[in-house]
Amino acid sequence: MSRFDAVVADRLEANQQEAELCAAAGIPPPQRTATEIGTEQRYQDLVRSLAALDEAVESSDVMQVFLDLARRQGARLLLLRQWSTGLRILLAEGVELPARLIEPRSANPRVMTKREHDLFDVLTRERVAYAGPVPVEHVPRELLEALSVGEDQTALIVPLPLRGKWCTYVYLDWRSFQGEQLVQDAALLARHALLRLQALERDALPLGSGMREILGAVTSRRRERERNHFDGLRPGDLQARQVYEQVGEMTVMPQVAGRLLELINDQRATPAMLEKEIARDLVLAARLLRVANSSFYVSAIEIRSIRDAVVRLGFKTVRNWVVVNASRSAFPGVNTSPLLHRIWRDSLLSALASQSVAEHLGAEDREAVFVGGLMQNIGQLIMARALPGLYGKLVEDARKEGAPLWRIEQRTLGWDHGELGAQLIADWSLGAELAHAVRRHHTLDAEPPAGSLATMIALGEDLAGCVEADQVGVDQAHRASLAAVRLGVDLSRFRELAERLRGVDVEACL
Repeated sequence: MSRFDAVVADRLEANQQEAELCAAAGIPPPQRTATEIGTEQRYQDLVRSLAALDEAVESSDVMQVFLDLARRQGARLLLLRQWSTGLRILLAEGVELPARLIEPRSANPRVMTKREHDLFDVLTRERVAYAGPVPVEHVPRELLEALSVGEDQTALIVPLPLRGKWCTYVYLDWRSFQGEQLVQDAALLARHALLRLQALERDALPLGSGMREILGAVTSRRRERERNHFDGLRPGDLQARQVYEQVGEMTVMPQVAGRLLELINDQRATPAMLEKEIARDLVLAARLLRVANSSFYVSAIEIRSIRDAVVRLGFKTVRNWVVVNASRSAFPGVNTSPLLHRIWRDSLLSALASQSVAEHLGAEDREAVFVGGLMQNIGQLIMARALPGLYGKLVEDARKEGAPLWRIEQRTLGWDHGELGAQLIADWSLGAELAHAVRRHHTLDAEPPAGSLATMIALGEDLAGCVEADQVGVDQAHRASLAAVRLGVDLSRFRELAERLRGVDVEACL
């Protein structure tokens, strides 16, 4: 039995077992009807399926990709094979068929008679996929009746090779309002699959030897960078500056941000002058408008112009978001890497939480606290970007021990990610006092004691860690927070600050 036939047999057996269990329990078999599928799920399904197709080495792998897609999205799928006299149905997913059409144990399975100018003959000859309205004049009438379809139904039909012959087909459709669009999504996968299968058939995958050499070298360097060489690492073996310098030019402040910060620090600057400079950076302009209208800066009036956003937020708050934008621009990986995006999101949460703490305490330097909350966490971003293998090990150790990441960093390295954030603050000339506070915010119990700026940043970090926690988790975080004790923030106020942060749409501010 070929691998292809084995996959079919396994699927048939699973379907049979499911039917028998349902019958024994006295319940009807589950109806896998298609539902409306969100844009994010469609995107994730395409990415997952394309990744699987990139690993496909034979037709059974391709068939499995479409089987998995059909089950995730509630599609109807048939697997058909061409015989000399017609088509036989090997497998059905998500659709009930008459027993005469699918009898896996039958010695003489039912074969559906082909029509003249049969679509499946064309697919076999040309080795391409069909995506569009069901061509009722070119497929077996019995198949149309079994599926209850006509030209108003959109379907995908994909030919697959088996034992050197292109005689097997996947039929896929969705009985939903999204059916046509989902067929087009699947057609993209089908075209990719057919190109790969035909290249494999000719032993000619579209990747030349020179390109293979370059790709191999790049992959080798990445794997070397990510390899775990850190089991025997002792405090002092790796200095913070060594890690910081590995990200190179990423730590250079973008020019637009530098000009804006100079203008904001100029006492003669006006909202009109700032608006003109911000308009040079469309990404920053759009982000400031989103921030000014976000739930964190509550107002009944919608802000539609950059100048109004500057007036609502104030120069100091605009300065903070200029730093946020500069930080994101310096680390482009936050747009593509799930890990870096999560760290970046946590950094912004920490900044907003730190600002809330400063506002609650009536601190004069609340804008500096915001930047400190952002930069202390960006130290993690620097480490994850420079040495992903080391960062992954530290995170895993922290998870296993149930300890804060910074404690594992201090034990392993002799310093924590706050040190990296402090170096970025110094390079961007954001203030020596702020750099010191970020460096010290994890050592509040050290001598001499850290100042109030470091303590507010530390409490902001504690609060940011509560965004996805339930009330029990929030209460536990308060009990463990030395910063809350130092600042006199009781449990009631801690809960209030955590709740305010939970209501912020952070993604809208990104």
